[in-house]
Amino acid sequence: MNNKRKAKKILRAFGKETYKARIAYVDSFLPEKVSYVRSISYRHALRRAAIVALVLIMIMALAVSAYAAVKHYLNYTKVVHSDNDEYVLNDNSSNKLSVETIELTYVPEGYELEYYDYDQQFDEKTWVFARTNGESLIIILSTDLDRFNIDNDRSVSEQITVGNLEGIKYSFDGEILCVFQYENMVIRVISTLDDNEIVRLINGLNLS
Repeated sequence: MNNKRKAKKILRAFGKETYKARIAYVDSFLPEKVSYVRSISYRHALRRAAIVALVLIMIMALAVSAYAAVKHYLNYTKVVHSDNDEYVLNDNSSNKLSVETIELTYVPEGYELEYYDYDQQFDEKTWVFARTNGESLIIILSTDLDRFNIDNDRSVSEQITVGNLEGIKYSFDGEILCVFQYENMVIRVISTLDDNEIVRLINGLNLS
């Protein structure tokens, strides 16, 4: 089963009848290779066709339960719902950084850049890399991200540390989503990389 068919299967598994029209519409934009681990949430609407599939999966992950357990993590409050973990920013008092000057100085071997964007309005950078075997690597840097959601229904989470950065890693079926925070900047890495490569990638941002 190729990645595009897997993505469609995951979307159908949500079982949200009210979103069927949205699925049909965005499905026309789906690239040939889509990673279903991209079920993360963004704070703003569709901006580029290259990441429209990611945004759709975010929309599908926003259902919440009536009762939620609350846990504090990083500078966010983690609210555990039945099918997603919601992270809500605790305050906005950290040092104000911009992602504009942050550059990648390390990319794992075999990955070629397919897409890059810097959104000045939202101060957000996105890199999309791919290998010839279909594996993808997505790095997203955002500042002042008020909240985001991550699918917890098909994943296992654990803490991950890179230097003085403490983050969280969600493991899906062969793919991972890592989230780190540095000052007011949130770093998200969606990939199939092992922990050693994640460490090298984050260190390559030269944040300290």
